[in-house]
Amino acid sequence: MKTNLTISIDSELKKKIKAYCSLKGFTISELITNFFWSILGEKEFEEEFTKEGFKNILKQEKEIIDTLKKETLSEIKQIFTHKEASLMIDALNGFIYTPEANSRDVLISEVMDAMKYQKLDEKWGIDKDKLLSKLASLSSFQAFVILQTIAEFWEEDRTELLDEYISKLSS
Repeated sequence: MKTNLTISIDSELKKKIKAYCSLKGFTISELITNFFWSILGEKEFEEEFTKEGFKNILKQEKEIIDTLKKETLSEIKQIFTHKEASLMIDALNGFIYTPEANSRDVLISEVMDAMKYQKLDEKWGIDKDKLLSKLASLSSFQAFVILQTIAEFWEEDRTELLDEYISKLSS
């Protein structure tokens, strides 16, 4: 027996899920149903819970996330300048992300604090209000991708990669 389930998601994420489903040739309902079956399991889905099954699920999920991240980075590049991306990377040095908080709020807060206390807007020659306006216009998922991309840079701990990461976030 089938029944309806209603969930709320960010509109940007919904667009990306629709695009992914269109690309892969299945409906959003099929994607969600398969996702939950892979987590909850039933006898006919037990093969999903073998070691190999988990590897396949993780591989598929990583592919989805990588696709969404790549598409979102493409959008983000159209928003920020080289200097604005540099400021965000500078502002998030040492930042530890916790997923309980709203990504956009966290990003705005961290950048605001860095401009206020470290004067990063002056250091990078940035119009503070313009940057804050751009950050406020981001979806939560776009902000999440920015936070994750910058966290990857700082985890690499290789400053020679700075230009590569700035290019991921700006045009």
